[in-house]
Amino acid sequence: MVDTESKRRQMIDFEIVQKKWETDPAFVKAKEELKIEFEIASFLIQQRKSQLQK
Repeated sequence: MVDTESKRRQMIDFEIVQKKWETDPAFVKAKEELKIEFEIASFLIQQRKSQLQK
């Protein structure tokens, strides 16, 4: 049986973290940095794939 109170607390915790992720300057900066790193990694992977296909 699922503990509904525990589930409710998890949802509240998730909402708090989600709100921080969207509004807290440190989280916003980290998210932007991760996005840039992901774009760089994707570009490098595509370059490597094209080199291997030659």
